[in-house]
Amino acid sequence: LGQDYHVVNIFKISPKDIQIMEMQKEKYTSIRDFFKLQQVGFFRNNIISIKQLAELVYLLAFEYFNDENVKIVLELNNHGGTLLEALPNVFEQNNNYGSSVFVRYKHRIDAIEEKIGLKVNDNKNLLVKGFQDAMYNKSVEITNIDNIHELTTFVKVMTPSGHITYKGESGNDDAVMSAIHAATVLEKNFFTEICEELLNIIDVQTSNYIKETMNRVEHREY
Repeated sequence: LGQDYHVVNIFKISPKDIQIMEMQKEKYTSIRDFFKLQQVGFFRNNIISIKQLAELVYLLAFEYFNDENVKIVLELNNHGGTLLEALPNVFEQNNNYGSSVFVRYKHRIDAIEEKIGLKVNDNKNLLVKGFQDAMYNKSVEITNIDNIHELTTFVKVMTPSGHITYKGESGNDDAVMSAIHAATVLEKNFFTEICEELLNIIDVQTSNYIKETMNRVEHREY
């Protein structure tokens, strides 16, 4: 409708630069601290339909990438549920869709079971704080100019009821919120597992540095 944007923000898990690791090593407590979410792709559009978006997401997750190596954080607010319903039906159900690609979250504080998708409500400020910490620790790397521009205008505001929240001064914060959502995976167990697997794939110099530093971290030797 030419209003709010659909955003697909793509990150890959990569080791931080050794210089960054060296600066921060005294704060590290887990192998996940040595890795970051590095932005490698960005799509933003406010005129395509949910059906078209579902086709794009499907092609990315199940055709372009290896779906076994893909995790999707889906915001359920607004049209997230509609997108989730559309995905199994793309290309007239002639597809390899599977729901295992979606990251699961508790949809209520008292919930026991985790379900597909992230609901943003009273938890927004906590999500923003987690993202701020991730940016400070160089655990999220943003390179897209549109995303960076939104970050510079994403500010703290007071609601009419006297509560603090965050929003884009320019009117758009869809790109920022997608990055904030992505940062939630940094605390997921699967993120640590992926980091452990990557340790055997990345370049030898970086791998050896992480292993040696982790050994010192475990013994608190610097």
